[in-house]
Amino acid sequence: MFFESLSNPTLEVIDIRGVSDLAHAVGAFVVVDNVFATPVLQRSADLGADVVVYSATKHIDGQGRALGGVILGTRDFIRGRPGWAVSVALISGGRPLIGTLCAPARGETWQAVAGQGAFRNGQPLSASMRREFAGSRVPAHALPKTDTDLVTVDQPNSIALRIAMVAADEADLVATVRWGFEWDIAAAGMIAREAGAAVSDAYGNKLDYNKRDPRAFGVLVSAPDIHTAAVARLAQRLDTQT
Repeated sequence: MFFESLSNPTLEVIDIRGVSDLAHAVGAFVVVDNVFATPVLQRSADLGADVVVYSATKHIDGQGRALGGVILGTRDFIRGRPGWAVSVALISGGRPLIGTLCAPARGETWQAVAGQGAFRNGQPLSASMRREFAGSRVPAHALPKTDTDLVTVDQPNSIALRIAMVAADEADLVATVRWGFEWDIAAAGMIAREAGAAVSDAYGNKLDYNKRDPRAFGVLVSAPDIHTAAVARLAQRLDTQT
């Protein structure tokens, strides 16, 4: 589905979020021409668009004396791989209340409401309940030498999808040890928590949202019984980095 919002010259405003939800529900991709609004006034990708296009010609000159264009999308989408997703969460008081994760290329919609469980395509989810840290399944192409006691499974590019794998008992552990933004993990983290997983930052502390600084250092999502061991393993890695 392709449309322009704001439209030029009639200035029609299209509900990008609403249209994207409808399109994704039937497996369609959404392409938004954002040239009139510009990224200063409207971030179409944050509203659910899969691809955002710009006429650089208009921004550079506007009189037909220059020619250019820009196409934006996630790396996996541009490369034709299915490991991408669009996610949105409703936050109140620093905590997620509603989370939705849509992966059209995989035909998957993940949803959670606080206190009401988590679902994928309408089916209830139950997170990994692994008790032993050794042998834990981790979505990764390769593991550090310190983690040779773990097992790799398929790794989608989206961190949100990797977190959701723990919610679906398709992985036991997902961890990052770098700065990231809360909007990348809020919905998936809530889905994992509602499915029964343990969710924290890299140090084992709870994640807060809608902070003045929207970043968090690392994310750790795991089966509850291995969470303490995972925090300890990450602490070893962090010690070597510092």
